[in-house]
Amino acid sequence: MVRRDPDDPKSPRIPAVNEERCIGCGACENLCPARPFSAIYVEGHSRHRTV
Repeated sequence: MVRRDPDDPKSPRIPAVNEERCIGCGACENLCPARPFSAIYVEGHSRHRTV
């Protein structure tokens, strides 16, 4: 979670993804504390969706 406006300490925090480390597993979506819907939605990589 990072500040929406880094210069404002009262700015709300929003999810941020480090695309170099993300493998598209969806763990962040599953564990997101935002309710009733997750603040992040993961579609995953196409190679992970094929069986």
